[in-house]
Amino acid sequence: MNIRNNVYTFFWDGSEQSAKLQKKEMNELIRYKWIDDDSSEGYFEFLIQIDEMTQDVALIVTDFAEDEDEKEDQTNLWTKQIDQLKRAIGS
Repeated sequence: MNIRNNVYTFFWDGSEQSAKLQKKEMNELIRYKWIDDDSSEGYFEFLIQIDEMTQDVALIVTDFAEDEDEKEDQTNLWTKQIDQLKRAIGS
């Protein structure tokens, strides 16, 4: 990811896409809106949840999809990205 002039450019699988930061709660949540998405609903976010009893940590990814094909593509993308993150942190 590159950040320039408040624009976050993400790189994956040989492509890139740019987004603007919409919301940020330190150590809990970050939400972006794709620059090329004209819909008012389109965004993606990362939420970190910690279970109060077990202290288990969960990363919840929310990404807006307009149809079932897009939903499947985005689910596959985030699954792959999270698998790479888990390998990188030794999980």
